Amino acid sequence: MSLLNDKKATILRSIILIVGGVTLLLYPEMATNTLAYIIALVFVVMGVINIIGFFRNDKGDEGGYSYGLVVGGLLIIFAALISKILISLIPIILGFIVLFSGLMKLQQVFQLTRHKVDGWVPIAVMAGINIVVGCLAIFNPFSTVNLLLRIVGAGLLFGGITDLISSGYISKKIKTEDGHEVIDV
Repeated sequence: MSLLNDKKATILRSIILIVGGVTLLLYPEMATNTLAYIIALVFVVMGVINIIGFFRNDKGDEGGYSYGLVVGGLLIIFAALISKILISLIPIILGFIVLFSGLMKLQQVFQLTRHKVDGWVPIAVMAGINIVVGCLAIFNPFSTVNLLLRIVGAGLLFGGITDLISSGYISKKIKTEDGHEVIDV
């Protein structure tokens, strides 16, 4: 995959990280509750679809039996139970996103050094900070979830901004000859 072709995806991912980071910084509790309830709503919808499918199917499945009513009911019960669990898992999930962003930057550092491109140190520092913040969020040494979510939000914001910076920096370092990229990853 070429670095220039990947720039649009990096910019989109950066914008998503920045919006998510600002949201978590300003409204951590609302953001996690909303996300958990959206996921639970998906399970409720799947449950309702199974229940409706059970009542619409008068012959049952091929064997003459259908479990749509039971599966639908269990999905709805699962949705009611999982929303509280999801709220506690969201900081860990977001921590993995920040960690992933840092590891992607670290890979960019290796690619830049492999191609003997100068100026990779700032990207390495940004990668290190992302990795540390992501690990802190994953292993949750903090006592309150809101504080952790704000830190994760700051990490997402930082990750998004540094993704934009490193993408712009890398794009400037790539020299083209006759429309072809010199560095192709």
